[in-house]
Amino acid sequence: MLATAAELFRQRGFGLFRVVEAGPEGGVVECPWEHYAHGWVLKFGLRARAQGGVSHFAAGFARAAFAMAFRGEPGHYEVEQTHCRSLGDDRCRFVLRLRPEPRALEPSVGAGIMGQVDPREPFPGCRVASEAITQAVFELPTEPDERGLIPAFGVLLAKMYANYYNLTSFRFLERMEAALGQTGQELVESLLVEAGHVCAFNTFGGIMESAEWAALVKPQLHDAADWAHGIVAVANALGWGALCVDELAPEKLLLSSPNGYESNFYLSKRMSAREGVSYMLQGIAKGVMNLIFNADIQSMPQLDEAYYAERFKSGQAFGVRQIDCRIGRDGSDSFLVNR
Repeated sequence: MLATAAELFRQRGFGLFRVVEAGPEGGVVECPWEHYAHGWVLKFGLRARAQGGVSHFAAGFARAAFAMAFRGEPGHYEVEQTHCRSLGDDRCRFVLRLRPEPRALEPSVGAGIMGQVDPREPFPGCRVASEAITQAVFELPTEPDERGLIPAFGVLLAKMYANYYNLTSFRFLERMEAALGQTGQELVESLLVEAGHVCAFNTFGGIMESAEWAALVKPQLHDAADWAHGIVAVANALGWGALCVDELAPEKLLLSSPNGYESNFYLSKRMSAREGVSYMLQGIAKGVMNLIFNADIQSMPQLDEAYYAERFKSGQAFGVRQIDCRIGRDGSDSFLVNR
């Protein structure tokens, strides 16, 4: 079981998972490389040791792996991260101990409540073979390197579980709302949208400046609108939901999805009533427009923090509003992007 967990960890791009000690009472796991710790150093540099490590996903993964290996169900182990590459250590290290009493955990919602994806007519005037692009990107090899990491398109990828992101996001939202009311809700919502916006800048920007884009997509592109259709086709291979361009102009994008992973989850959890919960896709939608019609990605700029601040945070940047939401019984999540 632990060997299977280690291979799954590697295959999905989370790093190398090495069991140093293991038994029913606990054990030790070391990760010479780990996705979040390495990503932290690339983005922010080293942390102060008093701040502790950042490998929360790997810690939980180790706890679950030991629970299933020795107890057959989750909730039986505690874990402490004692070393982290983000602190300057040469590895991440986790010590696991058996809990006196198992901890009750909520069952997963699985795929959630999926929406119906109906065939659509091609967007009027679109010259991009969207379905072929989506299939080609889906089939691109994304095997981890010798570190168990997936560097691709100029960024560090991982085949992350949608519900890990969902649980993190929505628990953060609910706890901040409980503590600070509407102020807390608005703060977290803006942060979650911004996370998607930054993701679009780095991931989509890296894709559109990559050799893969130049070979697979760029030969079909004649103008900025084609670039927008092309990157949406690529996004549809990434597992966020089926994205459809409903309206597109240099100053406006209307994007929709009948099965975004955030609303799939939210509908299943039946959490406190709210609308407009597709925060990641909101950030992605405005990121597409800012890259193409504001940042001029066609000119292949240097995609760094200074450029992000200059173009994505300027007074000319695009904003986004979720105008339809499946939580409110609409048929799809829809996003209006304009300046």
